[in-house]
Amino acid sequence: MKTFASLLIALILALASCTTTTPMALQEDIPSTAQPTSQPDIVETSNEADTANENTKVEELEEIETTEPSEPIENTTDDKPLIEPGTAGQAGGVVFTYEGANLEEFVVDTDGMSYEEALTISQNCTMITNNESYSGWRLPSVDELLAIYTQLFETGLVEFEETYYWAASTKDSDTAPVVYFGTGFETDFYKDMDFVGLIVVRDI
Repeated sequence: MKTFASLLIALILALASCTTTTPMALQEDIPSTAQPTSQPDIVETSNEADTANENTKVEELEEIETTEPSEPIENTTDDKPLIEPGTAGQAGGVVFTYEGANLEEFVVDTDGMSYEEALTISQNCTMITNNESYSGWRLPSVDELLAIYTQLFETGLVEFEETYYWAASTKDSDTAPVVYFGTGFETDFYKDMDFVGLIVVRDI
C-alpha cells in the first residue's frame, strides 16, 4: 500500500512538471518577448547622416552670408553713366546731355558762314588737345542745339555769343534750321546766308 502511494505521488509530480515547463527545444524556437526587436545601429546611422546633412547646410549658409559680394559689372557702352552737363570734355569742349547720350560741344566759328561751309567744316573737323586728335564731329540736330542752349547757355555754364547757329538739315531744300542763342528761337534760314555761327558736336 505504501508503495502504491509513493508511485501515485511520483506520477502527480511528473504531470505537474510537464504542464509548467517548456521543453528546451521549444524554448529555443520561441523568441523572447521581453526584449524588443529594435535596430539601434541603423537608427544611429540615420541620425548621424541627418546631423551631417544639417551641419553641411549650416556651413553652406554661413559661407553664403559671409562671402564678399562680387565686383559690380562695369557699365557697357549702352549703359554708361552720364557725365554732368558743363563738365570739360577730352577734346577741350564742354559736355552736355541729350536723350540719354553724352555729347561734347565746341564752338568753331561765330564770325559767320553759310550752311555748306558749316557742313564741310563739321565733316572735316579735327580737334587737337593735349597732342591727341579727336574726330567724329558733326552738325547738331535742332533738338541737340536746343539742349546746348538750355543746359549750357541758359544755366550759365558756358558763354555763347548771342547769334544764330546752324543745325543739321534733315530735308533736301534751300533752307536749313537755325537756333538763336538769346531766346532759344528756332526758324529756318536760306543755306547761303553767311552770318550764322557754327557749333559742332561729337559723342563721347
